[in-house]
Amino acid sequence: MDRVDHYRQSLKKLLKDYADSMNKNLARSIEVETVFDTENDHYLLLDVGWQERKRVYHCILHFDIKEGKIWLQENNTDIEVDEDLIEMGISKQEIVVGFHHPSMREYSDYAIAGTPTSDFLFDRVTFINKPSWLNSKLLKFS
Repeated sequence: MDRVDHYRQSLKKLLKDYADSMNKNLARSIEVETVFDTENDHYLLLDVGWQERKRVYHCILHFDIKEGKIWLQENNTDIEVDEDLIEMGISKQEIVVGFHHPSMREYSDYAIAGTPTSDFLFDRVTFINKPSWLNSKLLKFS
């Protein structure tokens, strides 16, 4: 099994285990759901349902696999998911804490993802559908 497949299987197991555990302890009107987009490598754990008259829709955990690493995009728990991932054979250097600003990542034990260069940003902007008046406002990066 290659590394990315190992990431996919590990994230699915991790989120299924969390969902099963949380569903045992929640009110019947709120369900914890897993969302696995294996084509685009997005993995989520969500609260969905009703609490009396209030709609509940909340992202508990969100992982992506990109740039050959696991990106923790959101963690709205007290669970230190890195410990569970390490037990599954995934090192801290394979995990990017995506909700930390890129300038802060170098101060942690986790992976540091590359930040886009100015040329990359300019290239991305030029291909986005934008109003024609914006063309004159774009700054060219050197």
